[in-house]
Amino acid sequence: MVSFSKSEKITLAVLGGIVLVVFSYTVNLLVNKQPPAAPKSPAESALATVDDQTPFTSVSGEEISLEPLVGQILVVNTWASWSPYSVQELPQLVSLAEEYAAAGVKIVAINRAESRSVARRYLQHLNIDEDDLIFVLDSDDRFYGTIEGYTVPETMFYDRSGNIVHHARGSLSHNEMRSFIEKALAVE
Repeated sequence: MVSFSKSEKITLAVLGGIVLVVFSYTVNLLVNKQPPAAPKSPAESALATVDDQTPFTSVSGEEISLEPLVGQILVVNTWASWSPYSVQELPQLVSLAEEYAAAGVKIVAINRAESRSVARRYLQHLNIDEDDLIFVLDSDDRFYGTIEGYTVPETMFYDRSGNIVHHARGSLSHNEMRSFIEKALAVE
């Protein structure tokens, strides 16, 4: 039988504790890679309720209410100039807005707490016109808080009843977005 000194026993105990902590952390990351999907809830909880506070403004500076959009097929995307994924998604959303305009799909792009000048410069950098989507400034980031935001971008797809068809946490491809729009359109 192997005999260990007191200091060797302490070292082994500390190493064993470290291994246990690292193992637990790794398992937790693997199991909880993303938070559980948000349950279906009415669009009013995310769109209309936040209007009860200070009104939103558009990127062009006009007051804008999101409540009138409830009851339409909606794609609501949160974005920020510091998000590398927004560089990819915003042009894709513009393309989808053009593709689905005749079907009545509305796409709302909500900026996460950046100034109007930062948001406008970013859109100009991407060659996106302020009228291409419904661009909203959320100066106090209340929409993101309402949807219990986890990452940027987050994109929510609503059917005409205001139910969430899909809540994507993280970036989506053009085809994935198209698929979720089609799913929302298929709901009667």
